[in-house]
Amino acid sequence: MASSSSRHPFVLLGAAASLITVLGFFGVRSWPGSDPPAPPVASPTTVVPVASTSPVPPPTSTRTPTATPTCACADRTTPAPTAVSCVIEDRLGEGQLAETARVGFGSKEWQLTVDGTDPTARLTLRFPHAGSYRYTVESETETSTGQFVHGSGNGTISCQGGQIFELVADYGSVPLTVSLAEA
Repeated sequence: MASSSSRHPFVLLGAAASLITVLGFFGVRSWPGSDPPAPPVASPTTVVPVASTSPVPPPTSTRTPTATPTCACADRTTPAPTAVSCVIEDRLGEGQLAETARVGFGSKEWQLTVDGTDPTARLTLRFPHAGSYRYTVESETETSTGQFVHGSGNGTISCQGGQIFELVADYGSVPLTVSLAEA
């Protein structure tokens, strides 16, 4: 068995390194007596008054008048936009047995369905204010010959309030183009 005085110096260094690692884990960043030096203390400054060649006038007690705030628009208010409503309408056309149309404004979508028992469908939409609104429309129509015709389209309506917009199809176009037209 070796005596403590004959231990190898690298073993002691290894133990010290392990101790530093453990202390660093617990947030100890410096050893006692090895703190960084304190920042230098600023020396006091001396203020020397500068002699003036002209005398400085004494302060006066005269008050400066303040302006009275005025607003030309104090009595005017901007009216809130008025909501408006428009009607979207679909009617069963000549040679049609039934039709389903999906009309979309923004992220909202509605469905209109017409057939022999209910040849007209109306949808009243309320918009936040008068203006132009973009729409999309898709339709599926069953004809009197038993065929199913698909159509689609998009556009803009100008809703000022109280108008009726009809679903119309351009049967001369391929594919079938569907749109909304003011009645």
